Amino acid sequence: MPPHLLPILALSCLGLKGALAHGPAGHSHDNSHDDHHHDPKDLCDQHSHDLGSYSISMGAAAILIMFVVSALGVYLPILTAKQRSLRIPPLLFELTKHFGSGIILATGFIHMFPGAIFNLTDPCLPPFFLAYSATAGLVAMVAALVFHLIELLVTQRAEASSPAIDHPPSSADVKVGSDSVHGITVVEHQLDHSHHHGNSHAARHANNDGHCCSHGTLFNEEGAETRRVSTYLLEFGIALHSILIGLALGTSEGPAFISLLAALCFHQFFEGLALGARITELNYRAAWMPFANGLVYAITTPLGTALGVIFRSVYRARSPTTLIVQGVLDAVSAGILLYTALVNLMAQEFTRQSFTALPRSSKSGCLAALYLGALAMSVVGIWV
Repeated sequence: MPPHLLPILALSCLGLKGALAHGPAGHSHDNSHDDHHHDPKDLCDQHSHDLGSYSISMGAAAILIMFVVSALGVYLPILTAKQRSLRIPPLLFELTKHFGSGIILATGFIHMFPGAIFNLTDPCLPPFFLAYSATAGLVAMVAALVFHLIELLVTQRAEASSPAIDHPPSSADVKVGSDSVHGITVVEHQLDHSHHHGNSHAARHANNDGHCCSHGTLFNEEGAETRRVSTYLLEFGIALHSILIGLALGTSEGPAFISLLAALCFHQFFEGLALGARITELNYRAAWMPFANGLVYAITTPLGTALGVIFRSVYRARSPTTLIVQGVLDAVSAGILLYTALVNLMAQEFTRQSFTALPRSSKSGCLAALYLGALAMSVVGIWV
């Protein structure tokens, strides 16, 4: 091989040429086939970056920017739920929620699963991974099955301990309001205090004026405990994903760094909206708890970015350990996000009474929001 071609080959192998796709996390979709067939084994454990050209100040700025954007996205739905003056119309909230479902679906399909496949089939890995190329699919499937099992066990436990939680209210407790906001028929649950006296769970669903579920959520249906667990596990999957993309940002440089930062701002904001909309639907014992949940999301990407900045000097993107850890985490996140999007968000949300009661135009708007969310995050997949 001519000596002058070796640096070009090295840059291609280490993913710097494809940093706009997914940086050091190895999520490139454009040149993964060529990389897997032309990478010299002796480059697997080398440093991935030119340490002399890296700007620590840019890395520090990225940490702050990621925190602000992530916090803004996740706290916007929470704040509108808490402050009456900030509350948005119920239809807009529903559209935002379904837009977020599309974002979560595309995050699993476009951002997580291809990266898992890429990392877990890299030539630098031990022979097992090269012989069993379906490792990423296996890990994602196991994660989805574990998720399903946890939900099933929690649901059964909730039904056994408090059957009233998971049974629809009687006709005496339900009032379908004739008034509507932007075409949405509001379903309100009027609590019979003599019947529900001492039921703290039901009491937490009612606000001071007797209406259930603040922020204009249109229903108070069964399965509250299952929804809580689903939201927490969704946040766990998003957190794994956020740490990895933060790591990619913290170890990137030059024009790739600016492009990746801009794409991640969009990514984190809208993914935060999706998670925040789910958090607002939960009923908490303390007012600070939804803010604590939001904080977990807000700090994960800055944490990953900080780790990338700190350990950049020893970071080897193509070492077997790095590839396995990132690949497994990507696959686990993909399994959780895909299960959540397809089962808990799409299948359940579009069969609930709150959705079936909508006029046709509002239903079409919710479907359009879902598709637009998936499309938007798919476009972001060009850079992230």
